Amino acid sequence: MYNIGQMYQVLDPKITPKIFLEIGRRLLDQAYSVSPNANADALKSIWKGDPARVYEVARSIFYGAPWDTHVLRWTTHATSDAGLVHTLALRVAHQIKQYGQGAHLPTSREIEMIKKIAYETDDPVALSVWADVARRWGQTEEALTIYHHLNKMVYPSSRTSRYNEDVTISNMYKPPWKALFDIYHEAERLDESEQMLEVGALIYRDPQALVTYAYFKKEKGDWESYEQCLAAAAMSGHGEACLRLGNYYYRIFKGEIPSRDQRMAEKYPWRARVSKILTYFASKQDYRRLAVNWYEMASAHGEAEGTRNFAVLMREDGHPNAWELMNRLRSEPRLWNNKNVIKLREQWDNPRFKPTLPTAWLEL
Repeated sequence: MYNIGQMYQVLDPKITPKIFLEIGRRLLDQAYSVSPNANADALKSIWKGDPARVYEVARSIFYGAPWDTHVLRWTTHATSDAGLVHTLALRVAHQIKQYGQGAHLPTSREIEMIKKIAYETDDPVALSVWADVARRWGQTEEALTIYHHLNKMVYPSSRTSRYNEDVTISNMYKPPWKALFDIYHEAERLDESEQMLEVGALIYRDPQALVTYAYFKKEKGDWESYEQCLAAAAMSGHGEACLRLGNYYYRIFKGEIPSRDQRMAEKYPWRARVSKILTYFASKQDYRRLAVNWYEMASAHGEAEGTRNFAVLMREDGHPNAWELMNRLRSEPRLWNNKNVIKLREQWDNPRFKPTLPTAWLEL
């Protein structure tokens, strides 16, 4: 179990196999012999140092034997009582889930403890939890102040953060930029909400933020940024982004949207002439192929509308597996029973029936 804890990166480097065994034995003895209402005093006979070490051993035991949750639950209660921020955050998240949104969330000992730690230590996780609670209680200005403070403290990193460094606690709480976006969006403070969306999209490269930000750019006629944002989200495996990128390229193929080459030709006529001579321009069929590729990716990522569009184009190309693709829509009654899909199904084997993708299927 020590090796499992190391594999999941939950153990502090200072925990040696000997210390792990010592804490583990005492923890099991306490957890199974003392009242389930664990508290800080119960930890004293297990480990006199940081309660986090006991919690890390408990998590390692759980990862090794996930069918037994008692030890981890006992330790979560005991360490939160001792003021461990991570387990306090877990318990507050449970209370939020139990009582729902807004003012229905009652105060609790854990909430008061997390608030005290947040203001006394400036701990990012404690601040994140308290800001979430403050917002639910209608203390919006206080939440805004904290989230702006947090937004300056945290930053994107390619390094996997340890469990006690993650201000979202595995997405139980919103990242600061997302919370700020939601607050501003609800208050119809559009410029500020778009600014936070830009942070989420361009700095944190959040896939959903990229898709939403792409929509904003499209509304402003910035097709280049639209394409770049969707491509970044799609490359991360975001099914909706793959679908919209497919729609974008298909509509270029249909002549409904100017291609990058056409935009360049309008803006820089001399560069366009050079590109044409050197055959840099993409053909209409190139854009259709791009659409097919992205519909296939959307389908692979579980986007049923991508499967539908992919099936239509595969039928158009005479692909033998086209019907198999269309048949997957049976599990999606909303799409399977769509009037256009019904007509397509009825005429599937008619070689003279040559449908195109309707505009309603090409949302950008």
